[in-house]
Amino acid sequence: MLSRLVCVLLLWALTGPALAVQAETKSPEDEFAEPFAAITDQTLTFTGREFVKYFTAKWAELGGVKKSEPLSIRERPANGRGSMISIEYRFRQIYIGFFSPNRSRLKASAEAAAERAVTIVGDTELNRLLFKDPDMAGDEL
Repeated sequence: MLSRLVCVLLLWALTGPALAVQAETKSPEDEFAEPFAAITDQTLTFTGREFVKYFTAKWAELGGVKKSEPLSIRERPANGRGSMISIEYRFRQIYIGFFSPNRSRLKASAEAAAERAVTIVGDTELNRLLFKDPDMAGDEL
C-alpha cells in the first residue's frame, strides 16, 4: 500500500511541472481556437442549421470571432411555412429573418446578417467604451 502511494506521488511530482509548462506555452491564438464558442445555436431544423453554418463562416471571415459577448441564434419553425430566425446580442434582437422551406435565399441572408451583426456588435462595444453613464446599468434598467 505504501509503495503505491510513493509511486503515485513520484509520478505526480515528475509530470506536474511538465503539465504546467505545457499550459503556460499556449499562444494568444489558442484563446480563439474554438471560433464559434460565443455563438449559441438554438436552431431546430435543417434550414436553421444551414443558416448558422453560413452565418458563422461569414462571421469568422469578418472578424466577429474576437467579439467578447455571445450571440444567440434562435429559430421558431412553423409547420410547413418555413422558419423565423432571430439573432440576439446583449438581450437585444439585431436580426429577424423569415425563410421558406426551399432555402433559396438562405446563404445571402445569412451573410448579410453576419455583416449586420459585426457592425452592430462593434458599434455597441465602442459606445460602451466611450460613453460611461453611472446612472444606467448595462441592461439599461
